[in-house]
Amino acid sequence: MMRNSLKTQDKLRQWDVGVNTDLTLLRCPLCNTQQDSHAHLLFECVYSAQVWKLVRHLAAMEMIQPILQDIIAHLQPMAHKRTARSIIGKLILAATSYFVWIERNNRLFKITNTKAMVRDLLDRWKMPKAFRVYAT
Repeated sequence: MMRNSLKTQDKLRQWDVGVNTDLTLLRCPLCNTQQDSHAHLLFECVYSAQVWKLVRHLAAMEMIQPILQDIIAHLQPMAHKRTARSIIGKLILAATSYFVWIERNNRLFKITNTKAMVRDLLDRWKMPKAFRVYAT
């Protein structure tokens, strides 16, 4: 994720997708307002920003906005430490990114059992109902 290697729709420009293909029509599957890009998908999208705002308190990162550079700037000084704060911060970032990516793929490829999978995982972790974030 930090190396910007996710295969979002904005990366299609690098491939030969055909002269008549209008890539500006490809929109974020989570909000349908902007082109699907790494920065937008994981942090700037209304959906992913909402997810980040719901989980960041678990790592004592309430003041960190859903901007990758801000998150990295907060985690980097403690990145090599084995403290609970460092480990939990990195896990929250990785898990949030992973589940946003899974939701993106499920919507993009029309996989319909996402809610049941998320509900099951949240129940297993005994997470509060406030973590149940679903877009329409």
